[in-house]
Amino acid sequence: MSKSSQPSRAVPSSPSPQQPDDEGEERCYYFPPQALSYEQTLFKKYDAESFQDLLLKAHDSVWGLVEIMKNIEREADINSSAIFSLGCLLEHVAKLIFEIHDAYSSIELLLEE
Repeated sequence: MSKSSQPSRAVPSSPSPQQPDDEGEERCYYFPPQALSYEQTLFKKYDAESFQDLLLKAHDSVWGLVEIMKNIEREADINSSAIFSLGCLLEHVAKLIFEIHDAYSSIELLLEE
């Protein structure tokens, strides 16, 4: 197989092991062309540079909603528009998480033989 026709591979970036007996593991994955294209679309859509950025955006959104909800007084009279707004924010986060899953569900772990 020529170099240009070899499948694309992504190797996760990680710090080099601190010691030779590090318990971590190195993994290699194959990303089909459609997954690479969809990943780039997500990066643009969510202004992210990496998978970690996408996860951080999802985390930050959930954490923001948690903080909003925790700071509502227990006795507060919440109107339906406030509940609807919180639902819209949760829907946004749920969509992002689904899109992340969708983008990475077709990748394959390349096993060493």
